[in-house]
Order: sequence, then structure tokens, then C-alpha cells
Amino acid sequence: MKIKRFFRLYTRYVAQYFKSVFEYPVDTVIRILAMVITQFSGYVAIWAMFQNITDIAGWSFWEVVLIYATMSMVIGLGELFFEGVWSIAGLAGRGKLDIYLTRPFPVLPQILVSSVGIHGLGNFVTALIFFVQAIAHLSVSLSLIHMILFFLLVITALPIHFSLLLLGNSVSLLTRQINSGSFPTLILKLSDFTKYPISIYPRLLQIVFTFLVPYAFVSYYPATYLLGKGDFPWFALLGPVISAIFLLLSVRVFSYGLGKYESTGN
Repeated sequence: MKIKRFFRLYTRYVAQYFKSVFEYPVDTVIRILAMVITQFSGYVAIWAMFQNITDIAGWSFWEVVLIYATMSMVIGLGELFFEGVWSIAGLAGRGKLDIYLTRPFPVLPQILVSSVGIHGLGNFVTALIFFVQAIAHLSVSLSLIHMILFFLLVITALPIHFSLLLLGNSVSLLTRQINSGSFPTLILKLSDFTKYPISIYPRLLQIVFTFLVPYAFVSYYPATYLLGKGDFPWFALLGPVISAIFLLLSVRVFSYGLGKYESTGN
């Protein structure tokens, strides 16, 4: 399939879904506001913690907020664009993947656009506001090149989040269980650990969050590069490589699981 046709169809899928979402504007606004409140409570928790301490392993309040906001921005974008991966188990368990397989369009993009987490917009906007506030309060010299490279690192880290969600949800294609959301939920919950400096954790956990569940490349390492902190700020530059590896791995696992799909029979 040509790239141009692929993106044309993809954008049409997304546009149609957004139309259906905004048929109920009040419900949409409530969902977005609920996420804003949830996000805000996270920053309040950080503020409350810093009422009794001056820093966490050498990281100040606004530096921790920057890490927290960076991860939250990526998760918000993931909710907007990757929410469909959470439907894989239900589609496979109920035999509804058959519909996607018969269409002349790749299965994975169809799954991605089958759902848009509009609440992710509230997540992203709230995180962006706190990110800007953190940059404004930090007394560090940030060049334009540093800022541009930081945002490039965050953008290239987005596939890491997608890959981990896809890997977790693709397990259902192998186990053939409808209610197999506990594993991908566990993987997503692990991202909460990397909303804080991973240097506060034991070395084993630092290795896990760097190489096995590499959420550290989504928040911590880009922040260390931007602020020039941490043991390995240059490690952030490996983010695009890790992103490419996990993206390839997750698509391979999904394709393998899809090959094992046998529908539901009669």
C-alpha cells in the first residue's frame, strides 16, 4: 500500500471517529475535565511531598515536575492516538477481528483508529502547562538547540509507549483470553515509577526501566539531557535506537499473534 494512500485513509478514519465523539459534547467535556482534575492531583501530591523535603536525590521540586509532566504529555498523546490497542483482546475473543481482516487496509491501523481517548487531550494540555511552568522556574541556561533536541527526543520516545502497550495487549492474541487486560495495565502502571527520577530506585529497577520496560527514555533521560543532570545525560540520545528496536519487536509480536488468530468458530 502506498504511503500517501495509507495516511489518507488513516486520517479519514480518525476524522470519522472524532465526529462520533463530539456528537455528545457535554460527555466529552466531562471526560476531559475529569482527566485535568486527575492530572492536577498528581502535581498536588508532588507539592505536598516537597513541603517536608528540599530535594529528591538532588532533584528539586520543579525538576521533578518537569519529569512528571514529560511522561504525562506522552501518555496523553498515547491516549489520543493509541487507545485502540486496548480493544485487541475483546476483538480477538469475540471474533470481531474478522471484520478488520477482510478490509483492504492493514489491521493494526484499523485497530488504532477504532477508538480515540479524547480524555488524553486533558492529560496532555495539563502536562504541557506544568511543563512550561517548570521551565520558567528553573534557573538553567537552555539553548534553542537543547530545547529542539529535547522535544525531538520526546517525540521519538512516543513509539516506546505505543510499543509497550502493543506488546502487552498482543498477549491476548496468544492466550486467546478476552479478559487479559491485567498484563498491559501492569505495564502501563510501571510508567508511574518513571514520573520521578529513576536514580532514587535500586540499580536493578534502573536497569528494568532502561532496557526491559524503557519508560525512562520517555521522561527521565530526556530531562537529564535538558537539565544536564543525572549520571548519564547523554544516554537520552539512545532513545531513538531503543524506540526503533521496541517498535519493530512489538509489531513482530502482534503480527505473530495475528497469524495465530482462528476466529471463534460456530
